[in-house]
Amino acid sequence: MECFVCNQSAEKRESVGDYVSLSCDNCGVFSLSGTVVILLQKGRWLNTEGSQQWLEEQRREGIDSPLITDSNAIWDGTWVKG
Repeated sequence: MECFVCNQSAEKRESVGDYVSLSCDNCGVFSLSGTVVILLQKGRWLNTEGSQQWLEEQRREGIDSPLITDSNAIWDGTWVKG
């Protein structure tokens, strides 16, 4: 599968609950809430650089697998579907 942050190859990890967990060589291990996944499916996309910086900040604070939610996601835009 592709990483939701950088669009490179990523490995989906086992997750229980309303989130998706990934391991990406560029972005590390992180999770996305079900709400964020739905928004991505509806045409939103994450800002790669800003999201990677946020993930790194979370790891420096001791969070091994940060969770991107609709309240902390750094969005970059929305696709207009015609």
